[in-house]
Amino acid sequence: MIKEKKRAWQLLFIVPLLYFSSCEQFQYTRYDIVIDSDEKDLINKNLNKLLIRDDASKKQAFSFAFITDSQNFFDRLTKGVSNFNEREDCEFAIIGGDITEYSLPAEFKLSVNNLKNLDQPFLNVIGNHDALGVGKEMYSKMFGAYHYAFIYKRIKFIILNTNSREFGLTGKVPDVSWLESELRKTDKYDFAIVAAHSGALPNDDNLDQRLFPELDRVLSNTPHLLAMIHGHGHSENMEFPLTNEKIPVIEVGAIANKRYSVFRINEGVLTQERIKY
Repeated sequence: MIKEKKRAWQLLFIVPLLYFSSCEQFQYTRYDIVIDSDEKDLINKNLNKLLIRDDASKKQAFSFAFITDSQNFFDRLTKGVSNFNEREDCEFAIIGGDITEYSLPAEFKLSVNNLKNLDQPFLNVIGNHDALGVGKEMYSKMFGAYHYAFIYKRIKFIILNTNSREFGLTGKVPDVSWLESELRKTDKYDFAIVAAHSGALPNDDNLDQRLFPELDRVLSNTPHLLAMIHGHGHSENMEFPLTNEKIPVIEVGAIANKRYSVFRINEGVLTQERIKY
């Protein structure tokens, strides 16, 4: 009896010691964030792969895919990746968010293991389901910034975080001032595309509707904006909700429904091919 009590007291001291001294080797809950080196900073790693190909002095037609809302349909994501790899026209993929359902680290890891099989670089957008619980921290460590921009073949891509609700409806998400700054025309690019998880829509409760008028103003006053592309709703739609009715807001179908889209840009014209596999 005395020995059993002594062993119990020893365990009380040993277990915390193991946890704090070897946190990389032990994972006690499904919320613990443990990321391998090859799973970190994926946005910058993929951008480096993509931009090394770019010749900014040339205007070239090219295609890219928008793949979104897999939400734990890992088998459908695997098949979607295979379908993408069978194509020879896409130069990269934008992953439109909701690669998880509950923002669990294991979900992120399983999705990334699938996405790493893409034959081309992939750039991520954070989804509302990726921003629950520990999701924001996991996303930051695994991918990087919540919003960022890059120029490829004289087209500027602006990745915008539109998940207002999951970021507390503080009036800061989306960051409209940052967006306006990024959309200012320079001689480094000809046209722009905004990619987000949810679109600039006056009826979307994922978007802080108090910000819609300013968001509308910024987007509508950008004549070189080809489109805003988003996921979130799992449907395939093209709407014109902005004051500038020439700018489409395009919703791409979900991987959960075995759909994604391929977009082609040629001489300032954007075309869409809807894929069902």
